[in-house]
Amino acid sequence: MTLQLWIALFGILATSVTGFGVAYLHRKQMRQIELHRTDSSVPLKPLPHPFATFLRKYGADLFTAGFGIFWLVRGFNSPLTHQAVLDIALGVGNLVLSMVSVITVRILDFILIVAKDSVERDMEIFSELEARISQKS
Repeated sequence: MTLQLWIALFGILATSVTGFGVAYLHRKQMRQIELHRTDSSVPLKPLPHPFATFLRKYGADLFTAGFGIFWLVRGFNSPLTHQAVLDIALGVGNLVLSMVSVITVRILDFILIVAKDSVERDMEIFSELEARISQKS
């Protein structure tokens, strides 16, 4: 087969696959709408894919760590020059930055959860005190 035939075949396949994909997504959306009509507690927007959720949560950290690994590999695969030392230093710095940012975010999330619980308990205590004060007066 010649190159022109391969290009034509690829074009036909690409348009067919795109059409089937769009039809699948349309049917999926229509099933979701019908399910929402029968049971309104079902949300119209589906839950995100687990992989997309993972990338939203850890994507920046993975990118930073990947960038650090790139600099380390680049530094170790070249002769020892000032540029190679700089590449290795940048790689180590990026890896340390990604680890510190992950740990910091986890600590801040924990602090936020504890603070929310504390505020909720304090609000309950204040509402009880307010109720007692209003009963006495």
